[in-house]
Amino acid sequence: MLEARVVGSIIVKGNKRLSNSVIKSTLSTKLYQSCFKINTTADLKNLEDLDQFSFIRVDKKILSKKYCRIIYKVKERPLLENLYLNGIKTPKDEDVKKALLLKSGTVFNQVKLKESISNLKTLYESEGLFASKINYKLTRLKNKNYKLQINVVEKKSAKIKNIQIFGNNNLSITKIRSFMQTSEKNIFSFITDSGVYKKEVLSRDIQLIRYLYLQNGYYNAQISKPKIYLDKINNSISIVINITEGEKYFIGKLEFNSSSFGQDELKKKIPLKQGDAFSYTQFQNSIKVLENLYGDKSHAFISVLPDIKTNKKTKLLNIVFSFNLGPKVKIGSVTVTGNTRTHDHVIRREILLSGGEDYSNSKKTESADRVRYLGFFESVNLVTASSLSRPNEVDLNLIVKPKRVGSINLSAGYSEYLGASFKAGVNQPNFLGLGHTLVSSVDFSKKNFLVNVSYIYPRFLNTDWDMSGSIFNSRSDRQEYKDNKTGFSIRGSKSLSKRWSNFYSYSLKNTKIKLEKSGDPDLFPVETVNGISSTAGIGLTYDSRDNSINPSAGQYFNVAYDHTGVGGDLNFSIFSSQFRFYKTISKSLDLVWKNNFNYAQLFASGGAYPFNELFLLGGPLSLRGYDWFSVGPYKFSKKAYDAINSNPENDKIDDTRKRFLSEKAFGGSKKILFQTELEFPLLPEAKIRGAVFFDAGLSDNDFNFKNIQSDVGVGIRWFSPIGPLRFEFGWPINPGPHYSPEYKFQFYIGNSF
Repeated sequence: MLEARVVGSIIVKGNKRLSNSVIKSTLSTKLYQSCFKINTTADLKNLEDLDQFSFIRVDKKILSKKYCRIIYKVKERPLLENLYLNGIKTPKDEDVKKALLLKSGTVFNQVKLKESISNLKTLYESEGLFASKINYKLTRLKNKNYKLQINVVEKKSAKIKNIQIFGNNNLSITKIRSFMQTSEKNIFSFITDSGVYKKEVLSRDIQLIRYLYLQNGYYNAQISKPKIYLDKINNSISIVINITEGEKYFIGKLEFNSSSFGQDELKKKIPLKQGDAFSYTQFQNSIKVLENLYGDKSHAFISVLPDIKTNKKTKLLNIVFSFNLGPKVKIGSVTVTGNTRTHDHVIRREILLSGGEDYSNSKKTESADRVRYLGFFESVNLVTASSLSRPNEVDLNLIVKPKRVGSINLSAGYSEYLGASFKAGVNQPNFLGLGHTLVSSVDFSKKNFLVNVSYIYPRFLNTDWDMSGSIFNSRSDRQEYKDNKTGFSIRGSKSLSKRWSNFYSYSLKNTKIKLEKSGDPDLFPVETVNGISSTAGIGLTYDSRDNSINPSAGQYFNVAYDHTGVGGDLNFSIFSSQFRFYKTISKSLDLVWKNNFNYAQLFASGGAYPFNELFLLGGPLSLRGYDWFSVGPYKFSKKAYDAINSNPENDKIDDTRKRFLSEKAFGGSKKILFQTELEFPLLPEAKIRGAVFFDAGLSDNDFNFKNIQSDVGVGIRWFSPIGPLRFEFGWPINPGPHYSPEYKFQFYIGNSF
């Protein structure tokens, strides 16, 4: 009977590339299986899923009363032997690979070819290259396989002509556009990204607009998918964004399902306040505050569950915060993973939690920040891990990725005052993996020379003190004299809190000043300032900047008092203070407002101030519209007056003018300086930024604010691999008689402030 027969043999015909064993392994039919129970439908599907055959047929042949034979006849699809791409320049290689569903050496599929071309066109549209032409040539080879050539003719990227926003009744177009990276074409488009259409950037902008509305209380605001219109004749793009703002919502009731804290206590802690307009940032920050409060009570896995209910009549949002606390836990083990260079104790001393302590979320966060602040790692991640065998303990694993630290810096520049200038230096943070820093530098030009070697020893002998020391030799050429100093300094600082620290310093230096030929010995008596200076100092610092090198937010305050006269030949004191304030005005436009205020005063017994310590302003570090060391009190020089009178060509100059020309920049015992600037991106990819600035300052013995000198200017900053380079043009505002009314070009290697 048919039911008694079994499969005696399985035959595959027509296959060339795939072996019989591979094909048979996909079949549900097996030898000695009942011929009656063969599932040919399943076999056909399995063979089709291989995507290797254009034709499949299953035949069954009865051999005898005991056996049957199953024959699978197939016809293999042709291969795509070669795939050539021509003219593709703009899209990234990985994006092109994702777009193409066909690859050389795989089975050719006509449907995948059409999808690949469609994906490639979409990719070019996302790059703004709408006018680009994409075609292909498919060639059948003698062996029945295929060769595919895809040709792309890239056309000039279409620029965004206009962005139209509709439905924004309560937020201005200017404010909305300030949050968007996508912008219309302008006069700077040839050097910036303005006017460039990028699909992913515009998608992100839509989310930013939604965030902006959430920040301003529009809880139900809807931002439609932008509509893109291409003008093929002018190769330009128009973008239309429709907004449905909805009603503005305010905070109603705030309730907390908490037994650990009182209702009023939690209301005071969180940024959200009853009656305020809803703010998404304040909402998120409130969740973080609540997480930290419970996290500091040893709840490592706290979840805050807000329930927001809208009241359309009152336009209020009533929020109830519930908590999934989990058990209180202690710290089990603390491990460090990924560290290959830094000594273990350098990292561990920054971690504020250790085994056996109660878990604290704020200590965990601060620990990660402290390790990150070392600057030795590309990434720092402090992970909390639990164990089923230890439900009341969590382990901390600090995962770090070391980065290359240390640099050799070489740079050169030119300025009107300094002439050609050169800098060379070696900076080796984390020296020998100890967390120390070794710095050596040489800086020389026509006017200045400085060689310095410094060593910084943080957490001196595992205490809270940071120590540093340096040896130096410097030469500064003023118009009247050459100032040469050689010596050393040491400094110790101790953190008082997260932001505050105090410091103590001592320096010993030998000063040798030599007058130039034009120098007046009566005005600049070098014997009064030459000799050994022994200086002790004390100071206080506050620092909340987000970045110590190029800050964009935060404050910096420093006040110091240095007394020279702890032994040595000279006796005077200097009080100095500075306050700096940084704020990012617009994150989307990357606009940073920077401010600097300095005050300093020189003290000496009987007013016998060392002339080389007096304050003069001017140059790229103070008043950028004035010459170096030119702004301050001037004094009459008898030697200069006699030199003018000795020249017969000056006989026609009246005596008042001669006496004015004989005055030399001398300096004052007090100085005050204010600088403000707005910094903005020019070429973000090249780390080139622009700035507009205003400076105002005064140096004198007794301040008369009518004598303040000021300037305005523009500048370009390039944050190059060798350090920040500044190119600035400053124009004096109502300069005094001693100062040129023309603009000054300043070049400097280093930040402004």
